[in-house]
Amino acid sequence: PQRDIAKKTAQMTEEDWRRVEEEWETPEEKEEYEFKPPKARGLDVEKLQREKDPKKRQRMVEDSQKTTGPTMIFATVDYPGCCEDKTGTEEIAKRWNALLGSKGMDAQAYVVDNATILFSTNHGLFA
Repeated sequence: PQRDIAKKTAQMTEEDWRRVEEEWETPEEKEEYEFKPPKARGLDVEKLQREKDPKKRQRMVEDSQKTTGPTMIFATVDYPGCCEDKTGTEEIAKRWNALLGSKGMDAQAYVVDNATILFSTNHGLFA
């Protein structure tokens, strides 16, 4: 029986293998494979010059500077008893990381010291 399986497997075409892969793939895997990070937008200088509202101009510049690559964000926390040890900060980091994940942001949280959390993500546009 094992030889029969090996023989049948050897005779499978690329299309057969693609069909097997699709059958075994979970919806989560399919979604992950199809994900394409947003592309960075350039700055349209002519449009910037035409815009009269300073807030909109600032927003245009900010949007043009976002990147799709790895990004690190530092957060400084301040709460009663904050600088005594890392325990409270670790709990905050864990909660914030769960909240970010629940909204689809793939980020990791690291407690750097008693009052500082580092968030890192490979998709800078989400930062």
